[in-house]
Amino acid sequence: DAKVLLVEGVIPDGTASAKHARHLWSDVLMMVLFSGQERTAEQYERLLDAAGFRLGKIVPVAPGLCVIEGFPRE
Repeated sequence: DAKVLLVEGVIPDGTASAKHARHLWSDVLMMVLFSGQERTAEQYERLLDAAGFRLGKIVPVAPGLCVIEGFPRE
């Protein structure tokens, strides 16, 4: 009955607009400073799948942040 919770930014689909500039800027900073990246919901789903989890809900909790649920695959 365990689950993993991630608190991360999730890039909205079709992000090529000024409305989502914060995600794009954050993505550039993460790549340069930490070799990381911002991800879309689909990318989180693939990442969780590779770790043996399935994606549950993605719940926005603050501007630019979401809680992402991952459940063990059965």
